[in-house]
Amino acid sequence: LDSFKGDVARAFLYFVTRYQDNMTSYGNNTQALQAFEPNTFPSIDIPYLKLMLKWHDLDGVSAREMVRNNAAYTFQGNRNPYIDHPEYVAMVWNSNCPGLSTLPVNVLYFSGKLQANKVLLNWEVDNEINFKAYIVERSFNGNDYTAIGTVNATGSKSYTFSDDANNIRGRRVYYRLKKVDKDGSFTYTEVFSVHIPLNVAFSIYPNPAKEVIQLQINSNVSVNVQVVVTDMVGKIAINKSFTSNNGLVKIATSNLTNGTYLVRLIIGGEQYLQKVIVAK
Repeated sequence: LDSFKGDVARAFLYFVTRYQDNMTSYGNNTQALQAFEPNTFPSIDIPYLKLMLKWHDLDGVSAREMVRNNAAYTFQGNRNPYIDHPEYVAMVWNSNCPGLSTLPVNVLYFSGKLQANKVLLNWEVDNEINFKAYIVERSFNGNDYTAIGTVNATGSKSYTFSDDANNIRGRRVYYRLKKVDKDGSFTYTEVFSVHIPLNVAFSIYPNPAKEVIQLQINSNVSVNVQVVVTDMVGKIAINKSFTSNNGLVKIATSNLTNGTYLVRLIIGGEQYLQKVIVAK
C-alpha cells in the first residue's frame, strides 16, 4: 500500500545508517545482495536506493509513525531521525552520493564509421560543466566492456577517437562512452556498434541504411568504381559506375525496398563484396 511505503523506506534507511560499520559484511550476504552493497556508503544498491527515496517522498511521516517512533524510544532509547526530521534523508543521500549525481554534460550525438583500418568515433556535446573526461569503452559481445582510451574534456563541442581495427576483423564491435565528472561520478552514453568485415577494402555505413548507402573505400584518392547491388536471390537492383570523392561513394536507396542486399564493388578488375540492410 502506498500509505506504508514511506514507513518502510525510513525504517530501511535508518537501519543502514545505524549499522553503517557493519554494511561491508551485510552487503556480502547472498540474501542481501539485491538491496545492499558491501561498502560503508552508500551501502545500498543504487536502483534500490532510488526506490527507497521515491517511497520516502511519496509517503510523508504520519501521526501513527510518530507514535511508533516514540514507543521505540521508550523501549530501546533510540529514535529514527528520518521520522523526526524527514529532511535528513536528502541531506545524507543527495547528488554527492556516488551513483545519484546527474552529470551536467549532455552528449547530443555519438556515432562512428569504419575507414581504412580504423574505427573513427565522433561525438558532439553540450553543457560541459565541471566535467573531466570521456573514457572510450569497447566490447565484442555488447555486455563486457573494456576501456581503450581517454579523451580529456577541453570545453569543445565535438570530439573524436580512433580505434585500430587491424586485429579485430570479422566481428561486430560495440562502443560506448563513460562520462566522468570531476567529482568522480559517471554515467554512460548509448552504444554504437559497427561490423568490421574480414575484407576491409571498403566499408558500408550506415548499416542498416535508410535513404543513402555510403561506401567508404580504403583510399583517400578519387578512383573509378563500378557498384552492383543485388538482392539475396541475385536480382540486380543497381549497376552503375561512379567516381569516388576522396574514397567515398554515395548511393540513394530510392529504388530499393526494405531487405538485405549484396554490394559488389569493382575496382581495377578486383571485386569486393559486402552485405547491407535497407530499412526505411
